[in-house]
Amino acid sequence: MAMQNAITEIKDGLDKVTKSVLALRAGFEAKKVRGETTMMTTTPSLSATWLEVEFLQATR
Repeated sequence: MAMQNAITEIKDGLDKVTKSVLALRAGFEAKKVRGETTMMTTTPSLSATWLEVEFLQATR
């Protein structure tokens, strides 16, 4: 039973790390896209907005 609990805790920890990495990746990508679109126009692109939504959902 103790072994099963340890495995479950490790799996839960890995799931949290995975969510954090995906959120950071989306955040950096959104920042990159925003930086590129700022040079061309003052309105954010649809892809930047979509990545921000994904980032917010991933961090919940």
